[in-house]
Amino acid sequence: MSVHVPHRPEHLAMARQLLAETRAHDGLAPVDLEQFWADQEIATRDPFGPDIPQVPLGAILTGECVYDELGIEEDCRRYEEDAGWRLELNIAFNDLAERITANPGGSSNAPTTRTNSQPCSTESTRATFAPSSSRKDGTT
Repeated sequence: MSVHVPHRPEHLAMARQLLAETRAHDGLAPVDLEQFWADQEIATRDPFGPDIPQVPLGAILTGECVYDELGIEEDCRRYEEDAGWRLELNIAFNDLAERITANPGGSSNAPTTRTNSQPCSTESTRATFAPSSSRKDGTT
């Protein structure tokens, strides 16, 4: 909403409805994933086109999100220095995130492979994770 558009009671009702639906779905806003990926494909072909159905999805993410989402204590130094542990965390997080971003329609823009890139954060992926590798100093 723009600051130039006056607040209307129907806007508040729409926001409350969306929040109620989101709470009812474990923190996820309702979305038709098949339609989302179809619209994403159109939007990425011409990101500034006047007729795109949505803004193209794009995000820059960092590794800090894995700790809270996987339910483990933050250890930025180890995350930076221990590539094997970082990859293990990223894979565990990506496995959780893929449940939400799974593409039932098979669009080519859907995430299909794991990489060593930083994972993204999604509130509904919260889980408990116990890394199998131990710390360099022998503690877990």
